Amino acid sequence: MCDHSAALGHAVTERLAVTASILLGARGMSARSLAALVRDLMPDTDPGTLPADADGTVRADQLYSLAAHRPPHSPPDIDLDPIVPVTTTLDDPPIPGPRAQDLAWMTQDAADRARALLTAIPAPPHDDLADTVRILASPHGIDRLPAAADATGLSETTLRAMMIGYRHGGPAGAHATLAAATIPPSTLEQAAEALRASRAVTLGIIDIADGAITDSTAGVQIRPGLDDRWHPFTLWRADEWRPAPGACDDPAEAFRAARRARAARPLSR
Repeated sequence: MCDHSAALGHAVTERLAVTASILLGARGMSARSLAALVRDLMPDTDPGTLPADADGTVRADQLYSLAAHRPPHSPPDIDLDPIVPVTTTLDDPPIPGPRAQDLAWMTQDAADRARALLTAIPAPPHDDLADTVRILASPHGIDRLPAAADATGLSETTLRAMMIGYRHGGPAGAHATLAAATIPPSTLEQAAEALRASRAVTLGIIDIADGAITDSTAGVQIRPGLDDRWHPFTLWRADEWRPAPGACDDPAEAFRAARRARAARPLSR
């Protein structure tokens, strides 16, 4: 964990220890509003008198009493997603601070990244370049393409192709779009032999060059990735290859995925 993340964690922990209702405020709901919502959901109970504190503080024992004495009924359907996050109401901070719009975007991006980390094992390697492509591949990331090109020194065309690779194969797919991973020549030869043995190659002749296995006649190619998988590509136009879905451990299956993607793409493209 970097120093900035650690400092933020300590600051948030300190704030939550003093005022736990800040978690509600971050979602646009005050503690008093939550208490009123709970009271409305349990009309047959007596919630007592809500405090008149200016900051909207609600005593926890009052809410506990409501929960303990409420009559049995089906669980209420409470959807918090429509609540407007507090970041949408922020004014722009003084220069040179980031705009409020950028703060809201960074908050959403961090939430999306955290959700992905909690639900799946991220595919390595997630370095600075892969993280840049991840942002570009997000629903609103394309607007940052010129800035990303300036920051990385890569052309917008290359970054667009890497975005496709990221969507198909994660960080390793983005890197494979830029260049094939370095593997021993013997491994490439073994993969090429596996293609011939599996009859994945039909009429064309496969070549090994620049760390990739290519069938120029069919317009398909597979490249080794940093995740130890083979990533399929199809010929887009002269000497330009576009990533295709279907990365896997088996080179023959990745080759078949490339052929399927090529068959689905018009030759004019």
